[in-house]
Amino acid sequence: MRNTAKWIVLVAGMLWAMPTLAADFVVVVNPGVKVSTLTKDDLKRIYQKEKTEWSGDGAIIPFDQSASSPVRAAFSKEILGSTVAEVQNFWINKKMTGGLTGPKVFRSPTLVKKFVARTPGAIGYLAEDQVDDTVKVVQVSGL
Repeated sequence: MRNTAKWIVLVAGMLWAMPTLAADFVVVVNPGVKVSTLTKDDLKRIYQKEKTEWSGDGAIIPFDQSASSPVRAAFSKEILGSTVAEVQNFWINKKMTGGLTGPKVFRSPTLVKKFVARTPGAIGYLAEDQVDDTVKVVQVSGL
């Protein structure tokens, strides 16, 4: 019985320590953006700056959370298929080879939400409990 209890505590601790999962973030856009759904591929292309225009809504302006954010770790893994460090290296290489820079990074999710709400064409991601009516939630197919 003691071994069973130890295993339960061990497994519970491992689950608690796991990084956040895809269900722990939602994609948000400026309320003026007409899009209400995106595919995972669209989102990846947006965050790699391969897709730069909304259909009929102008330029797409992606915003990122800080590198230390567990929400960013979940987003990077689920949408970009990479760790945050790999994404940072991707943008270092793009800057060195083509002068391209990655999405603007904000140090807090509050700033991400504020800038998405105020910036036409903006897109970002937040923990679900950080969303309010200043931003519009977009459904992502394939999550």
